Amino acid sequence: MAAVWTALLKGDVSVSLAINALTMVLAPFLIPPMMTWLAGASVAVSPTALFIQLLTIVVLPLGIGIATHWRAAQRRDVRPVLGLSPAFAALTATLLMFGGCNVNVPLMLNQLALISVLLVVVAPIFPIGFLVPLIR
Repeated sequence: MAAVWTALLKGDVSVSLAINALTMVLAPFLIPPMMTWLAGASVAVSPTALFIQLLTIVVLPLGIGIATHWRAAQRRDVRPVLGLSPAFAALTATLLMFGGCNVNVPLMLNQLALISVLLVVVAPIFPIGFLVPLIR
């Protein structure tokens, strides 16, 4: 998501991606000491579990997106639909966020009224935010 915003704001996407990658790799090792330092509480974090989660949430969708783009580019000219890429990325990010929430399904089932309101309000924010700059 940060790369999309960086590209939209005409920033250096390669630096943004490098910073994000470095942050993701260092997070499993830096979060426990930072929590102890900032919150005064010890946090047990499994670097292996975090890396597997990163692969599932970041690398797998990225690989699918790259493969889809490559395959589509072989079959036809994709330039006319590239303007929709940010909106599609936002929709995908939203779906990934909801997929990540699935571990809290028992808690969410007790709050269905609140969840439905949040879905109606929050779900359109990202796609609209990416489509607005396209409308000139």
